[in-house]
Amino acid sequence: MCHRPLSANTESFQAAADWLRLPTAMRLRPWARYGDAAHVAMWAQAYDSARMSFGGVEVCAYPALKATLMQASELVAAPATAVTAGNALAWDLARGWTRLVDDMLRAFPSPAQRLTSRDPGYWITETGREVALVGLLQGKVQRRLSAGPRVLQVRDATTAGMHEAWTPGSAERWSCSGWCMPPSAASRTAFRRSAR
Repeated sequence: MCHRPLSANTESFQAAADWLRLPTAMRLRPWARYGDAAHVAMWAQAYDSARMSFGGVEVCAYPALKATLMQASELVAAPATAVTAGNALAWDLARGWTRLVDDMLRAFPSPAQRLTSRDPGYWITETGREVALVGLLQGKVQRRLSAGPRVLQVRDATTAGMHEAWTPGSAERWSCSGWCMPPSAASRTAFRRSAR
C-alpha cells in the first residue's frame, strides 16, 4: 500500500496487479476494490486487540498505534499532505479511510441507511467519520467496511454489463488453454443474484 507513481511499476508488477482485478464470471471478486476495507479493518482489529482498561479508563497498550491513528486523522483533514518516511503508515491509512468513506456515501447516500446497527452504513455513524475512532468497530469489521465497495461493484457490473466492466487484458486471460471460459448469461445472472 505504499505510494508509488505508476511510472515506477515494472512490467511484471503491472501484470500481477491486473490479476488482482479478475473478472467475476467464476465468482471471483476483483479484489483491488476491497483493499481499503482490508487495510482499515487490519488497523481496527489491531487497535481492538491493544485496548486495556485500568480502573474504568480505557487505554491503548501500544502508544505508537494510537499515535498513528491520531496522525491519520490529521492527514484526513489535510489531504494535500505529502507522504514522508515519518507519516507513511498514517498516510496509507488516511487515504484508504477517505476512499472507503467516499465509497460508502456513494453506495448508501441516504442518512436512513446509516441510523441503526443493522444498517449497512452504520459504521460511518459509529465512528463519526473519524479514522481515529476505528477501534470502536466490533464484530466482522472487514465485512462491514466492504459493504459500500460491494454495492458499487454490483452497481457497476449491472450498469456497464459484465464484459465492459472487465479490466484491460482480461479477454486474453479468458482464452487461456481451455480451462476457463468467458462468462455466460447464466453466470452473469447468478453473480448479480449472489452479490445482492
